[in-house]
Amino acid sequence: MRAQLALATVATLIHLSVVALMFAAAIGKIVEFGTLEYIQHFTNWTWSLLSFFFLFTLPVHLFVANGVVDWKLDALAGFVALTFVPMWGIVCTVWLLVVFMLLSGSELLDALSMVVPISVIVLGNEVFHFMIVLMTLTLAIVIQRFLYYAYNWLFSHRVVHRNRRVFWALVLYQVLIGPAIPLLLYLAAFDPQVVYMTTMNLIAGGALALGALLISTSPFYLFLFAFFMGSAPLDRRFPGESEFEALADRLSVSYAKAK
Repeated sequence: MRAQLALATVATLIHLSVVALMFAAAIGKIVEFGTLEYIQHFTNWTWSLLSFFFLFTLPVHLFVANGVVDWKLDALAGFVALTFVPMWGIVCTVWLLVVFMLLSGSELLDALSMVVPISVIVLGNEVFHFMIVLMTLTLAIVIQRFLYYAYNWLFSHRVVHRNRRVFWALVLYQVLIGPAIPLLLYLAAFDPQVVYMTTMNLIAGGALALGALLISTSPFYLFLFAFFMGSAPLDRRFPGESEFEALADRLSVSYAKAK
């Protein structure tokens, strides 16, 4: 128990340092380039959302090590279950869109290369696009057992696993609607053709973003049907009906595995 608590403490301190660096990077960009310049780029929206996601998941390690089982555990599990897959979709979609922009060319990149060395542009792209994908994936690996518990908590509710419409509505939120909300809010506030100096048609860009979302969130289906409920999936009638009744027992087994 002491070794587990010590390991959880170390993980929390590392997690905290990552959070501090992420917020410091965001503040640094705002100070250097200004607030408007910061918020008009969707990459910075993604960075900020991910920073808060890392901040709110900070207690995971100590919660599990200390065996927290009250409302705080439920609140954290609900937050993770409702935000992780949409967050993963946003992060991967931004990366895929930036790669496409680099390959297809953009006046923004041409303009930046006039004042910023190309090596700095490449480094910035790696840090603010590819690295956030690796950071999200690394966090998922570190807290993977808690992720299983969180999705147990969400999908085991009777209203979800006994109602096909509710279940598929929740899946649709996870893989498409959830990650699309920040994108739609950004498009309502800014014109990407102006910000990124691209001539790409908005319809084509929207189709590309939709495809990127589905590609990045589709592994969620693998989780759902191959690893659903940890290592003991529901019966074959799921998601229409299920014989599963003992929700509390199921969650206690899943939480025990998280330790």
